[in-house]
Amino acid sequence: MCIEELIVKRLSDKGFEVFLVGGAVRDQLLGLTPKDIDFATNAKPEEIIKLFPDRKISTVGKSFKVVFIEDIQIATYRKDEQRTYFNAKHCEPIYAESIQEDLGRRDLTMNAMAINALTNEFIDVYNGQEDLKNGVIRLVGDPLKRLQEDPNRIIRACRFL
Repeated sequence: MCIEELIVKRLSDKGFEVFLVGGAVRDQLLGLTPKDIDFATNAKPEEIIKLFPDRKISTVGKSFKVVFIEDIQIATYRKDEQRTYFNAKHCEPIYAESIQEDLGRRDLTMNAMAINALTNEFIDVYNGQEDLKNGVIRLVGDPLKRLQEDPNRIIRACRFL
């Protein structure tokens, strides 16, 4: 069993939701092999860590609600609470209630899609698949607010040109 399958199995066996998110979903839709695999879940970092005592764990991103299991990112659903605009360092990630809410914090619609790792249900609240098909690069939600939260998002958008 590969590490991705093991992650999905252990989380889902304990009743947690597990979604493939971000660039991995985008790359699959483009027919590319994903460069990295990222999961989003409703499990909290402490719960994730307990499920993998036999694996290499990194908690470098724990303050951002992210745990790495053997270089696979597992992020707890989160949303960003902005304390000061124009400076991403003043963003405090807080827990979100659902994958849909988590997708709303992402930068671009093409990166704001998810696939349920158990059922293969495709979640595309912001029409990222359509934007990808049409070659449109669009920020999630209000573009001005997105860029005020983190001006570096414009660099990420340009990277995809």
